[in-house]
Amino acid sequence: MNKKGLLSLVIIAIIVGGFYLWQKNNTKKQTSSVPDLQKGISGINTLKELAEENSKSGPLYYTTDGEPITVSRITEPFNYSASLLEKRAEDCGSYHEEGYFDELISKFSGGNKIVYDFEYQEGDGSSYVVTILPNKPRYVSLGQFKADFDLCETGGDTYPYMMSRDWLLFINSCGSGFDDGSGILHSCDEAKKIIEPNIEL
Repeated sequence: MNKKGLLSLVIIAIIVGGFYLWQKNNTKKQTSSVPDLQKGISGINTLKELAEENSKSGPLYYTTDGEPITVSRITEPFNYSASLLEKRAEDCGSYHEEGYFDELISKFSGGNKIVYDFEYQEGDGSSYVVTILPNKPRYVSLGQFKADFDLCETGGDTYPYMMSRDWLLFINSCGSGFDDGSGILHSCDEAKKIIEPNIEL
């Protein structure tokens, strides 16, 4: 074989070898990214499973993110009155025709409310409270919900916060925000920071 033919074989060998190494490295990179992707998907699924596990009895979906929070869920009779809602509306500067709230209350007659109590264990014992009512008036917007149930005073227990086609959700205010200087964690605020961002209906 002459020098020209030998040189051609060497060049071909270099090209083939280089392509093989490039393909091997590229495959390795693609393979190494799969565990990261699977890990991300696994994390999302885990959070979803936590929410479903915590919310089997519905209608509230939430997760405590593994924090030291105790949760209780009780069902109580619907106990709002027309006079209470009328006063709340007036305090917010809203007025309705006579009999409006009597008709509204009648839609909830015989119904119940569901109360979730979230208490951060390392604190003063106060609770973050979520109250849920069935969406009997069939509100389609948060604005409609607030127009009938809004609360404008500070330190209240039932502020309209979220709604769905089937449910109305209220939250409490965790008090007036007064700091007594004791340094003890305010349990309600601690629970609220963890629970409120991920609650769903």
